[in-house]
This record gives sequence, structure tokens and C-alpha cells, in this order.
Amino acid sequence: MTTEAQFDYLILIDLKLKNTSNHDLDVDDIMTSLEVTDNLEGSGFFDASPSFDNVEVLTGTIQPGEEVSGQFITEAYDSEKYYFREDPGNVAAGGSNQVIWTIPADEAK
Repeated sequence: MTTEAQFDYLILIDLKLKNTSNHDLDVDDIMTSLEVTDNLEGSGFFDASPSFDNVEVLTGTIQPGEEVSGQFITEAYDSEKYYFREDPGNVAAGGSNQVIWTIPADEAK
């Protein structure tokens, strides 16, 4: 299947998730709570990896102490920097602490 970007860019992020808790973690819950945005005050774009045949989808369960690797892909507008973060709605509901990684545009291209 071929998917064309509706926005300016596709951003592909290689991820490694490690379960540092003492209980199982659902990778799908983690992946649906992450987003990329170019505006910290605005909404972001969620993972679209299931829509791409050549992207390594993260799914399943992570046991305590285990790691899984895969990719996150989404569309984005042209910007000087991008933010990869926990969905602010999930943070506001108490589902997670806020974590934000800043990605300068020259590192994203």
C-alpha cells in the first residue's frame, strides 16, 4: 500500500521502549498516547505506522524489565523544530507525566 503525505513532511522516529515498572505494559496504549507537534500549545499528530508496509509497528505487551523496538511515523507541517510528546489530554487526565523531546528540523530531515 502506498500512502502520500497530506502535510509537508513525514517524520519517522526509531523507538526503544523499556518497561521499568513491576507490571506488564500495553504497547498499544503507549503508542496511542504519543504525538508529534510543531506547536506546544496546539494539538499533534499521532502514530500512523499501521498504514505503512515498510514501518516497524510497535505492538503487544512489555513484561517488567523487557524492551521492544519499533518505529513511530506521522505527518507534520514545515517547522524549525518538532516536539515528540505524551498527549497533553492523557497528562491532564492523570494517565502519565508529561515528557517532551525537542527535535530540531535539521536533525529531522
